[in-house]
Amino acid sequence: MDPKDRVGSLLAGKYRLESLLGTGGMGTVYEGLHEGVGKRFAIKVLRSEAFHDEPTRARFRKEAQAAAKIEHPNVVAVFDVGETDDAAPFMVMELLRGQSLFEALEAGRMAPEQAVDVAIEMLSALDCAHKAGIVHRDIKPANVFLTKAADGTNHVKVLDFGVAKFAEADEASLTQSGAIVGTPLYMAPEQFLAEKEVDGRADVWAVGATLFQMLTDRPVHLTTSATAAAAKVVSERAPRVKSLREEIPEDLDAIVAKALEIKKDDRFASAREMMEALDRHRMGVEVTLPGAPSTPPNASSRRSGSRVSSPGRESSASGRISNPSSSPSSRETLPSSPTSRSGDERAPWQTVTWKNDVP
Repeated sequence: MDPKDRVGSLLAGKYRLESLLGTGGMGTVYEGLHEGVGKRFAIKVLRSEAFHDEPTRARFRKEAQAAAKIEHPNVVAVFDVGETDDAAPFMVMELLRGQSLFEALEAGRMAPEQAVDVAIEMLSALDCAHKAGIVHRDIKPANVFLTKAADGTNHVKVLDFGVAKFAEADEASLTQSGAIVGTPLYMAPEQFLAEKEVDGRADVWAVGATLFQMLTDRPVHLTTSATAAAAKVVSERAPRVKSLREEIPEDLDAIVAKALEIKKDDRFASAREMMEALDRHRMGVEVTLPGAPSTPPNASSRRSGSRVSSPGRESSASGRISNPSSSPSSRETLPSSPTSRSGDERAPWQTVTWKNDVP
């Protein structure tokens, strides 16, 4: 079925699909109205070419279950699930207004303080997910949404837990043994190596890669194929942010570098640990990285004015996220959209699953 043909249909006798918001590799998202209460939602429907495939249906269910289990202000909320009249699974989510981080970065790199604010809210969401036994495994700009709150402030929503790993789940039921799942430009080395014990430190690496891109306007590794990305990620140290953008404070440069360490034991031990380091940087307090000497605060990292606390967090406050800087900067090998190119070549910015054939 053409996704446009569903516009106007009624799901479960209550959700009227009013307009098409977007399509992805697995589902189509519509703006829908609950006719009983008059509230608008985003409704994701599994695409017709995919909903007869049981592993795909299972991942779709997993996405809804993960978001419902986490219950965090920086994770998109899921309220309901069901099936269409033709047996396509759907989920009902909060309707977000704004743009993805991927779209925001089309305007160029962000100011350092804006990028730090985004990363802190991402890490707050992931800290909650990890405590619930869930590893996202596909953190990237396309799965981070910048939404505007009623008070005019911008905040992060982490999306798409479709390839998340549950601590108690039988992963073999959803992913072939030895298979690689994720988006190559943002996958940690251990994901490429198909290690059994992929934990929250893989998400820390992905946040580091996303923060690197927010600050430099380029991915960590410059490549146009998934296989080439794999080879670089598992063997080449990430370049330092400061080598690409000289004004970046030394402590922020060190934080990103630690998040992107090849060996997971050399990274931050948790999302919270990285979040707290970024928060200390934001406050202009000396940053002490585990396993490294203290990094003195840079005067330019001090933030003035009030800071808005993010619900559900104890030791780290969430700042107000501004729009990214539109100042010109070099753009290198970034795709124009997060969808895969045609043909058999696996694009490194697209979520993929393939057998572990990395050399």
